[in-house]
Amino acid sequence: MRIGADVIADAIVAHGLKRVFVFPGGTIAPLLDALDKRGVELFTARNEQGAGYAALAVARLTGEPQVVLVTSGPGVTNVVTVVADAYFDSTPLIVICGQIGTSDLARNSWLRQRGFQEVDTVALMEPITCTYPSRITNIRDVDSIINDVFIWSNDRRPGPVVIDLPMDIQKVEYNDNNL
Repeated sequence: MRIGADVIADAIVAHGLKRVFVFPGGTIAPLLDALDKRGVELFTARNEQGAGYAALAVARLTGEPQVVLVTSGPGVTNVVTVVADAYFDSTPLIVICGQIGTSDLARNSWLRQRGFQEVDTVALMEPITCTYPSRITNIRDVDSIINDVFIWSNDRRPGPVVIDLPMDIQKVEYNDNNL
């Protein structure tokens, strides 16, 4: 059985990455586990900004997009400076942010949050990404979006691409029945 996290991990491996830069947390754990099972090195920094700047340095040296993984809430807000840096310096970077489950996302403007450490990643990152940030809310979209981010981050003028990845999408079974 493959789950959403497996699809994303397979795409990262298929794009030739042997290392991703992380500051672990609960809402990104399924993807971390899937990458670890595939032998991808998890470069774990002391904080999200450190993980982001390590990835940014490699991206600048190689010209190839690097992947940063952070958890929801403070994980997202702590990597904003790195995303802005990548945007203004045209550095290809892929930031995948864990997120609470889709059923727990706040849907009303009067409600600040429903889930623990929920942050509206898409709204926060929109002004500083080279394409509109995406929140994957349907397992059918995982494969196409995760493969497209590698193109988007290095297309025309390189820059950061941010994916908001809810827990239920990472853990749901990925098969022909739901595609």
